[in-house]
Amino acid sequence: MTVGATGVNLIDGATWVWVPPGQFTMGSPPGKGSDDERPAHPVTITRGFRFYQHPVTNEQYKRYMSSRNRVNQPRYWTDPRFNAPKQPVVGVNWNEARAYCEWAGARLPTEAEWEYAARGSENRQYPWGGFALSASLAVFGQDWLSGRPAEVGGRPQGASWCGAHDMAGNVGEWCSDWYSDNYYDSVKNGVSDPTGPSKRDFPVVRGGSWDLNPDDLRAAYRYGILIDDGYTTTWGFGRLRLPPQD
Repeated sequence: MTVGATGVNLIDGATWVWVPPGQFTMGSPPGKGSDDERPAHPVTITRGFRFYQHPVTNEQYKRYMSSRNRVNQPRYWTDPRFNAPKQPVVGVNWNEARAYCEWAGARLPTEAEWEYAARGSENRQYPWGGFALSASLAVFGQDWLSGRPAEVGGRPQGASWCGAHDMAGNVGEWCSDWYSDNYYDSVKNGVSDPTGPSKRDFPVVRGGSWDLNPDDLRAAYRYGILIDDGYTTTWGFGRLRLPPQD
């Protein structure tokens, strides 16, 4: 399958793109980024995978709630700033995101899979490359009291090398890994298909959000959030990683 090939996950109707196996440099070099992004290190993704082209939307989450019993509505579900069908769902914590993944036949991506899909082997600073950030490429820098995430796929010029949209700004995205500010030290000589540290404090969030500044939208930018602290308007749960097709 070629890079960027697309298909549809029939369970929730999400479009996926194909991410082939490859190697990239994860993190940031000396003098750039934050301390928890260093040391930069080689990572090999040994198997290609199908990756949701967009973050999960409200209409997809509604489909999930309609098919399952006792699923809580996301926080802000009735708020007109955040409940348009094509907007990414927000106000979903990590465990709720994982429950959706199980229903959809998928899982949250690892931090390495997410960064690889965002920057590729060219080690791009932003998903679209290294050139300046603008409103035509990403949704960012809005006022927290009045801003909102945009409908998914509205910035096609900001797509990553594999065709994934909205990987910088709009909403932050949960990953499956646990966060550690010094984890990169333990894999500095290189690693294949890393799944993160064993210390279970809080999961990684990637991608920035609609209210953050340009530096927080870099592909290497990372931070951790408490499992139950997902009830905010600035991150949803992002996108899923489907298993390879036979």
